[in-house]
Amino acid sequence: MTKPSIAAGIRRAHAATARLNDPEAGTVSLLAVFGHEVFHDAPTWSPGEDFQLLQEERSWIRYRSDGRIEGVAVVYPKAQPAHDGRPWTQDEVWHVLFPSSGNYVGDLWDKAHRLSWLACDRRDGRVISRTPTSRHPLQHALRYWEEFENRHGFYPRLLDSGAALLGGGRRWLSLKCSPYQDRYSGLEELIAAAGWLQRRFGARIRSYRWDPRTRQTTSPYRYAHLDANPYAGTLGDVLRRRTPRW
Repeated sequence: MTKPSIAAGIRRAHAATARLNDPEAGTVSLLAVFGHEVFHDAPTWSPGEDFQLLQEERSWIRYRSDGRIEGVAVVYPKAQPAHDGRPWTQDEVWHVLFPSSGNYVGDLWDKAHRLSWLACDRRDGRVISRTPTSRHPLQHALRYWEEFENRHGFYPRLLDSGAALLGGGRRWLSLKCSPYQDRYSGLEELIAAAGWLQRRFGARIRSYRWDPRTRQTTSPYRYAHLDANPYAGTLGDVLRRRTPRW
């Protein structure tokens, strides 16, 4: 059962705007924040202490003293040769170098697959190395979290950019239910998912109401990793995989 205080907080956030004449009124989002000790046994890898994490277990960036920018990222297969000239069939870890104004720098944040263009166009940077993930030490962390998500239905996030807000390196998850899906069942799923994350993983749950001025919830993180949308990661994925132990 979900803690009464968690359920009450979610219902209050929903009720705060539910009666407004707007199709998005009543939207609620949550942040589930996990303690440092929860995933202490998860394998980790980093290209170096001076690299900043951009995507969990997927990409890093380093600003060098010479003004250039160094990046490390996982790139999935494209219709071009692999590192050894053979057909490209598995993810590779790319180590790249850009000038400070390189066009691909922004892609490290959310579209690292575009780095593959550097194999053909070296005007905006160059590839230092390419290594299949199966032969890279990062493979252990990738495999751990893939298996975790398959078992539990979610992937806890970890972003340096959210460290000050969420408490320095904590993993976290954003959840949401919106009235343009199914308001009632979505709200109940949200409450059930929040309760399970709190019971099984000790997550601290924070509730955020919808703000009609910004047309977003008041959450510091505007996008949802899990919601009631059947075409994305869903609350149902978590609820269907609830396990007595993890």
